[in-house]
Amino acid sequence: MKKKICVCITAVVLSAVMTGTAFAGTWSSQKKSTDSGAEYTEWSYRKDNGSKVAGEWIQDKGTWYYIGSDGIMLSDDISPDGYAVGDTGAWVASIPRITMTNEMKAAYKGVVAEAQQNNTAKYASTYDKIYYTIHDMNHDGIPELLVHDGDCEAAYRYIVYTFDGAEAVRVGEFGAGHAADLLESDAEGNLYFAAAHMGSYGVSRIIYDGATVTDTYLDETRPDGLKDEYGMDDYDKTAAYYGNLLGIVYRLPNVDYNNTRLLDIR
Repeated sequence: MKKKICVCITAVVLSAVMTGTAFAGTWSSQKKSTDSGAEYTEWSYRKDNGSKVAGEWIQDKGTWYYIGSDGIMLSDDISPDGYAVGDTGAWVASIPRITMTNEMKAAYKGVVAEAQQNNTAKYASTYDKIYYTIHDMNHDGIPELLVHDGDCEAAYRYIVYTFDGAEAVRVGEFGAGHAADLLESDAEGNLYFAAAHMGSYGVSRIIYDGATVTDTYLDETRPDGLKDEYGMDDYDKTAAYYGNLLGIVYRLPNVDYNNTRLLDIR
């Protein structure tokens, strides 16, 4: 019951501070492809007067969405004012808003800048795997900074930093998988790491208890039907299985070191 009350209070606060409005409008979509050829869909929204929404929250059929400054709806991301949105773009009300002081932003930007400098020199050939994200891992109101680096698939890692009120402090790290990896959160903000490589798919629970970071592999007995014709894990089916099992609500955004947008949350 206490949890439901907290969510309701958060919803009221969000409704009060959001600058968007509820109105009848029209969604439109456009198919896009990544450099690797994977397809995805971009969504935009027009008000009933025909004007395109950009840089604001909108409420459509009772659900809040954030439309970026480029006119594209955010999904699996954090809005510029610190709210998590899931894969459908819908605001995840149960995850508390990310807030950062100017001192914290400056400290984290320093860590990211140093990481960028080090990794550009050391790991130039794998720069596409160098990025960072933020998440309140121990639910204390202070978001942690997770910096991804490494020079090969066997050495990728996330280094975790927190802010002690004066500076960014390194509190631990965990391995970051191989060919494909994701940081995911359930509705309570608990963090999971999923990695797929050469026909196998695994998930770990990542915990920061305020002192240390631990990485616990989830050795689940999975049901039949998650293998492909070659007897290997079907990545999409296995990811969906774990997503349902763990209650995953959104994937944390990964941002290049040269982009500080997650460290400029207002």
